[in-house]
Amino acid sequence: MTILSKLLSLSTCTLYLVDSVIDPHLSQYYANYGYYYANTNPKSHVGLIASHQAEPGYVPSIFGVHGQDCTMDSGDFPDKCPTPGDLLKANVDGVIGCTHNFDCCTCGTMHCGPDCGEVNCNGDSSCFGVKDVLIEGGELGASLICNGDLSCKWTEMRGHHIGGIMCTGDGACAYSKFNFECVTEEPCPMLCVGDDSCRSHETDMARQARFVLQNSFGMKCAHDACRDATFIMLQNLGGDVLCVAEEACHGADISINGIGIIYCGGVMACKDAHIFVKDPEDGFSILCAGRSACEGLSVEVIITSPDVHSFRAISCMSPESCKGIKVAIEKVSAGQLMVEELSCGAAKSCQNAVFDLGPQVEFGECRCAPRHTQACENVLGLDQCMPAGIDNIVCDKKGACKGNVEMTTNPANNFKVICAMDSSCQDMQLTVINDGARRGVTNYGGVTCDGTDSCSGMILNLYNGARTRVNAGTVACNAGKSCVDTQIHAYGMNVDVKCFDASACAGCTVTWEGICSLCSDPRQPC
Repeated sequence: MTILSKLLSLSTCTLYLVDSVIDPHLSQYYANYGYYYANTNPKSHVGLIASHQAEPGYVPSIFGVHGQDCTMDSGDFPDKCPTPGDLLKANVDGVIGCTHNFDCCTCGTMHCGPDCGEVNCNGDSSCFGVKDVLIEGGELGASLICNGDLSCKWTEMRGHHIGGIMCTGDGACAYSKFNFECVTEEPCPMLCVGDDSCRSHETDMARQARFVLQNSFGMKCAHDACRDATFIMLQNLGGDVLCVAEEACHGADISINGIGIIYCGGVMACKDAHIFVKDPEDGFSILCAGRSACEGLSVEVIITSPDVHSFRAISCMSPESCKGIKVAIEKVSAGQLMVEELSCGAAKSCQNAVFDLGPQVEFGECRCAPRHTQACENVLGLDQCMPAGIDNIVCDKKGACKGNVEMTTNPANNFKVICAMDSSCQDMQLTVINDGARRGVTNYGGVTCDGTDSCSGMILNLYNGARTRVNAGTVACNAGKSCVDTQIHAYGMNVDVKCFDASACAGCTVTWEGICSLCSDPRQPC
């Protein structure tokens, strides 16, 4: 790879070393990364640019037909398309070679075919900005090699019988639009393995990267390589989604089928990305390794194949690695799908995660780091990750729970309170909350008051925030004076009261949705 010129600028307060390419980001990451620096004049240079174009007093002098800056540095000698707008065809060997810096930048059209073997953009900024590139591979397929820094950047390419797509230079293929059909017998992976390759521009809508591939074989993204880009690979033939470095797929939008793994391995590797997966392989896994690797990630999985029966794991083993992740899994084909486990092994690793599982999807087990780490705090949609809570409250001795203040959140179906002896729950305050996090809760077992004053003076608060109302059961006042002055407040829940005799419910009231009535006669207001 040819290295572009270096510029060393020294002032009283700032020392810049610019090598190969720069980016006008003002973020902390780019301010501290070796080959990029913060351009203080983003209006003059938008996006990743060659280093000599950042020199003070630089004035572009050569432009491509789409307005791209094709001005080479001293010592660069591009020899393709000397007149802007020229048509460039393959040589007799079926090869287009853009080997020098800024080679092919001024071409109007590049056509390799009908028996193309290779389009090789090896020079830095070679093939930059060309909006009409057609690749027609032969029987063995054509390779697209964008090995120079900023090569193939801001291009539009299309073609068929493609044997390989390699964006290996830093910034290569960034801001580009590809529409390729790979060779069916040898499907090709999308390799964005140069830093910042294949990425979209953060704000300029004219520089949004979009890659539509048929007969692909998964994808791999390096440091910031697929950031904010769109990948449509719904005729994919295998492989994985591999986001293997810091912010590799940050904010990306990926639609793909037939993969085995989503791997997000780096700080914020898949942060705020959206990944849609159709019919992954049996044993599919989501692996998030790195702080905030999958924070805010949205994953949608739909199963239409009857051959998919189980997923191996969703693994979140780094701090905040799956914080706020959203996972929706739906199986529309026959049979059940078993997701074997969710592993949350570090501080806040699955905090605020949300899972939406279809009726044919079962979940195995939830492995959470110790509770003080908040690894599974506020996980929604998985009963297995819910705190054990209180199954039942049993006060089976005289005065056992007298005056206690208790609260339980999201108890399971048939939760009940048993006040078995005289004064066993007298003056107790009990609050029961169902916020919808535990799925399938429809009914509780009520409160049993079996002794004199067993529930007298008790305050029972029942709150349901789920979409479906819950039947809280019956408050059974089974002894004389068992529920004197008891107060029951119910919101979003139905509750009944059964009185042994008139003395059992003296002064007892029930408030449904703010409307108060007597326990002994619901038709009588308080």
